[in-house]
Amino acid sequence: MDRAAFILILAVLVLSPLPFGSVHTYAYTLLFVLILAASLLLLAHNLLEGRGSRPFSIKLPDTPFSPLFLLMLIFLIIQIVPLPGFLIGLLNPEAIALNPDVSSLAPYVHPVRLSLVRWIVYGFFFYALLQTLNSRKRIELTLIIILLSAAINSLYGIYGFYLGANRVWWVTKLGQTVSGTFLNRNHFGAFMALAILLGVTYLFAIGRQRDSGGHLTWRQQLIRSLTNEQLFGKRIFIASCVLAAGLGLILSASRGAILALAVSLPAFLVPYFQNKKQRRRILLIGLALAAVIAGASQLIGKDDTWKRFGETDAPMASRVRYTSQSIKLFADYPLTGVGFGNFQYAFPRYQSPEDTRQFIEHAHNDWVQLLAEGGLAGFSLFLAGAIFYIRALLRQWRVQRDPFARTMGTLSLTAIIYMAVHSLFDFNLHVPANVLLFIAMQAIGLAAMRIRERRSRTRYPYWLLPLKGRGGIVSGLLLVLILWAGGTAIRHFAAETYCNSVLNTTLKRDPAPPSKDIQEAIAWDGGNSAYWFKLAGSFQEQRKEIKPTNEFDIRQQEVLTLVIRNLLEQAIRLNPFSAAYLETLGWEYTSMWRAPDFEEKWLPRADQAMEKAELLAGDTFPKLLLDIGNYWIYRSKRSPEGEEDWQHFADKAAHDYSRSYLLEENDKKKEIYSSIMHYVTTMYPGDSLMSRKIREGLGER
Repeated sequence: MDRAAFILILAVLVLSPLPFGSVHTYAYTLLFVLILAASLLLLAHNLLEGRGSRPFSIKLPDTPFSPLFLLMLIFLIIQIVPLPGFLIGLLNPEAIALNPDVSSLAPYVHPVRLSLVRWIVYGFFFYALLQTLNSRKRIELTLIIILLSAAINSLYGIYGFYLGANRVWWVTKLGQTVSGTFLNRNHFGAFMALAILLGVTYLFAIGRQRDSGGHLTWRQQLIRSLTNEQLFGKRIFIASCVLAAGLGLILSASRGAILALAVSLPAFLVPYFQNKKQRRRILLIGLALAAVIAGASQLIGKDDTWKRFGETDAPMASRVRYTSQSIKLFADYPLTGVGFGNFQYAFPRYQSPEDTRQFIEHAHNDWVQLLAEGGLAGFSLFLAGAIFYIRALLRQWRVQRDPFARTMGTLSLTAIIYMAVHSLFDFNLHVPANVLLFIAMQAIGLAAMRIRERRSRTRYPYWLLPLKGRGGIVSGLLLVLILWAGGTAIRHFAAETYCNSVLNTTLKRDPAPPSKDIQEAIAWDGGNSAYWFKLAGSFQEQRKEIKPTNEFDIRQQEVLTLVIRNLLEQAIRLNPFSAAYLETLGWEYTSMWRAPDFEEKWLPRADQAMEKAELLAGDTFPKLLLDIGNYWIYRSKRSPEGEEDWQHFADKAAHDYSRSYLLEENDKKKEIYSSIMHYVTTMYPGDSLMSRKIREGLGER
């Protein structure tokens, strides 16, 4: 079982970067299933390991990661469990303002549930890898496989760049830079930088362990290395992999990755501070490697990487805007956050006008996004768990005396420094391939510090829990977490095969599948609001095809209208952030004009939906604001011209039209102006007061 679990974990490490960094559902679901399968095998293995004890017990590894894992696990659960309304109002009043019927701290539960799945899977991946790295042989095998995988990935990208093939597998990518099997060069750069940290640490760990037996001059050490074929060959292999990864990093032109690597690499020198000769040797070798990498990148013809460090370009300005606007999001949800995974749904309200027509999924600053999604509570819990983990690593590293283990022990700390720095500029912690590599580096560093030199085996402290007592409870909880996470991930994947709701640039999917397929998706994963909205859209198309020539057709339209309205209301109950949902529902309410209570019930509901849509739309999409402006024109027709209500609706229409016009691209301003005035003059023929008011709001253009 232990060997099978180790093979599955290695398969995850090899596969994770290949399908575009595993950012899409079909890729990360496969990885999650493999990780959870390995975790099940190890749970069974740990139960069997405890058979010989009295009483029958289960062995569970005791690691410094456990407090962080448990704290964030509990917090994620708290964000989605039903809570009393008064408690939600106390902890997250903005959630109540957004949706008075909200039953949890997170206004939209589905993304938090998927975030919980990820956290469980990543935690079990750490525990599974740490437990299976039970010997130096396995540690080195894992290191070699990761380095080889990174080198091949880099060479694939360099080969395509050199040939001018601007593609990743079958997908055309943006930009003329190396990105390996990743679509985003910055994420590829992070993967390469982490691989460089791993390779450099491994390279010097081997040299330090081999050279620790005597006091040799550098010439004697060189001769010894050259004559030891096994050691020399291993060093050449590692150095070659580091060189390939370094070339990939430079040619990716990822400033964040290069800067974070430059900051984190000095931490590697910590074990050598007391030895001046070793420190000098490392510095010289490091400079030589850097020179070779830089020289090779120049020969290939990529010299604009270094120029980018002196530029203030559009991507950098965008990151600054995202960060500042994300802080405003945090300010509205300060205590418990907007909910993990909810950033992309809540952010449009705060989006800057410069980012119009863009769907921004991440803040490009994982620290700020953590603050926005988890609030002060989530951020503090994460920080407390991380500090405990780092302090435990440092304590364990200080008592380590084995040269190989002591050098490899720095890997965990350098990886943390790297990720902490790069997370200021990007969202690598939302890219599964990079997260898995980062976790693997943590497990390798911790496992290496547990090596016992005599047998080259790792020895971990274990909890031995009686199965009849705490052990049975803990085993049951672990089994529930594994099965729940696996089931949720598979259900989400199955639903996405019927109806795609997650951005996927690598597969050609029908954006508007038939209603039967959408209903199948809802049956698999009914918590996803996008399925309900798409199903409403599908029925709207069916309603358009009906020509009301008789009573039966009119009745059929009315039934479809009722179904559409219910579907949209359900979509909004699930996800109250969407301005598009609310705008569509507002117009649907106006289709109830035949109802006797239209003025008293449905028209006020339409007003409320549009007012909330107007608030949540922010400065995102001009077309959405145009449609909301059209509604206020429609609404004004139900009030006498010149009265207070009419003036109110006219002002709102002018405001939304003006926002829509100003946000539109210059070459489309004439088109949107014509569209606005066509609708206004249709509703108010001739040179009406409304037409003059709208033209005035648009600046008489």
